[in-house]
Amino acid sequence: MLELKHNPKTGGSFVINVLGMLLRKGRVNTIPEFTPSSGIADMPQTSAFKIGMIREPCAQYKSLWSYCVLGKRGHYGLGEPACAYAPRARIDDVGLFREFVKTLVSDDDKIGLVTCRTHYNYINRSMQDMTEIRGLNNACGGLDGVDQMKEAPGEAILESFARGNAMAAADCWLHTETLEQDLRKCLEMFERRTGQTANLDSFDRVVARAHEIHDNSVSEHLGHDGFEGESVQPCSFYFDKETSSFVEQHDHAVFEAFGYQGCCKPVAKDDEKDRASATSENTNGLGVQSAR
Repeated sequence: MLELKHNPKTGGSFVINVLGMLLRKGRVNTIPEFTPSSGIADMPQTSAFKIGMIREPCAQYKSLWSYCVLGKRGHYGLGEPACAYAPRARIDDVGLFREFVKTLVSDDDKIGLVTCRTHYNYINRSMQDMTEIRGLNNACGGLDGVDQMKEAPGEAILESFARGNAMAAADCWLHTETLEQDLRKCLEMFERRTGQTANLDSFDRVVARAHEIHDNSVSEHLGHDGFEGESVQPCSFYFDKETSSFVEQHDHAVFEAFGYQGCCKPVAKDDEKDRASATSENTNGLGVQSAR
C-alpha cells in the first residue's frame, strides 16, 4: 500500500492522476487536502509507504494566488478557503498579490499559511499539547482552514514545529520544483521497500498522459476563455525584497525544515542529500517510521 498526503498547491492533482494510472485500485490511499486530523503524523502507524509533498513557500503562495484569481474570473469552482481573501484581479497584478500574501498570517503575526498547513499535515503533536493548546491540532485543517489559521496559536505552532521532525513524517518527499523526477525516485524506493511493482516501465507514457488529461496547472486554466493577454510568470516576478522578507520571516520554519535557500530559491543540493539520508535512517526496512 502507498499513502499520499495531498498538500495544497504542491502539484497533488497531477501526482494523484499519475499514481491512479500506474497502480492498481486499492494500492494507493490518498489523504485529501483540508481533511480534519488527516496529517500523516497524526495517523496510526501502518506498513504503508508514505509520500509527502512540499513546495518552496513563495512559489506556493504564487500558485495559490493564480488559482484564486483565475477561479474567481473563470469557469470552475473554488474549493480553496484562502481564496476568500483574494480579490478579483489579473494574474499579473503584482501589487494586489503582495497585499494578498500579507493577509495570510495568524493574528499573532507569528506564522504564515504555508507554515500552518505544513504543521497540520506533517508535524506530530503530543496529546498533552493538543489538549492544553487551543487550536493546535486543527489549525489550517478543514474547509474553514484560513479562519482557523487566523486564530492559530502561532508561537505554539513554531515551538511544535521545532520539536517535531517534518522530514520523518514520510518515507519519501516530492518537491514541486522537481516533481516528476522525485516521483520516479519515490516509486523506485517504494518498489525496493515493498517488493511490489509500480509499473515504472510505463512511467514516461503515463506522465505525458496525465499532463494531457488534467494537471490543474496555471497554464491549463489560462487556456480558458477570458484570460487573453495573461501568461505564466516566474516566482521572482511577484516578489520584491519586502515581500520576500515577509514570507521568509513568517514561514521560516518550512524553509529551515526542508532546506530551501530562500524565497523563490530551490533546496540546497548538499542539504537535500543530508535530509534524504536522515529520512532513510528514520525508517525501517518496511518503510514504517521508527519510533522517535
